[in-house]
Amino acid sequence: MKLDLSDLWQDEDVLFVVLQRVTIFIWILAIVQFYAMELAPCSVVNALTMHGKLSAFISGRESVSFLMVPKHWFTFFYLVGFVIAAGMTVFFINVYSASATLQTIFATILFALHCWRRYLECLYITVYGDSKIHVAFWIGGMVHYFAVNATFWAAALEEKQRHVGSSKATTIALAFVLYGAASWLQYQSHFILYQLKLSMDKKKENNTSSSSEVALMRYPLPKGGGFDFCVCPHYLAEVGIYLSFAILTNWSISTWLLVLWVACNLSYTASQHYTYYLTHHFDELERRRLWILLPGLW
Repeated sequence: MKLDLSDLWQDEDVLFVVLQRVTIFIWILAIVQFYAMELAPCSVVNALTMHGKLSAFISGRESVSFLMVPKHWFTFFYLVGFVIAAGMTVFFINVYSASATLQTIFATILFALHCWRRYLECLYITVYGDSKIHVAFWIGGMVHYFAVNATFWAAALEEKQRHVGSSKATTIALAFVLYGAASWLQYQSHFILYQLKLSMDKKKENNTSSSSEVALMRYPLPKGGGFDFCVCPHYLAEVGIYLSFAILTNWSISTWLLVLWVACNLSYTASQHYTYYLTHHFDELERRRLWILLPGLW
């Protein structure tokens, strides 16, 4: 039987099933693919996702250097995410009943604000230097922001088609408080990193030591804010932000998998940062008793 695409767009029940299955597949595939690449014994495969100071761990990075792009291309992630999320918000309001998809609209608006804040941070409080990322990593990031918005669309249809009951006001308030607190923690952490990198770049310019000593100076253990408790508070904040989206969308299966993907991805990357600091700043790390990502737990 031939599938009529016009029927697909008009039949919200069918569209919901298609979108939900596609987004579930994307997030499961993302989790499996990520760990397959990161835990692969081949250093060339690992080099596709490592960047910044972590690239020092990858001996085969030079093998894929011809496909590297400037790290400041990160800005495209957030600009694209913002444009699509803003468009989706208008779409939800105009096409669906706002009362039927109110919580998903809230989540999409907050995601748009998140992308816009990160875009501005990339422009004004991020020092990229000459760092590069692999084009495969960049493409994966772009797919992520498209898929997040598709996930919200599936959640909006689920909220409308299945008449998902609205959460209690306290639950919605909790999601907003979590989003606000996590956003502030992330901004604060990024600003601390920005100041640290400016300071280290200035020291590098004025330093007459050997190049190897100068290289080690570029990445000291950050201090202040969330960095007094764990090595990657900005990653913890990112997980908190996505968790607030899941709460607002009534924990639809696709948004639950989205949160799981973000948590798995950033947990692994945080552990790599911890390993780096163990290698270069073991004594300070032990003295400050820093956790990897979750203070008091891990």
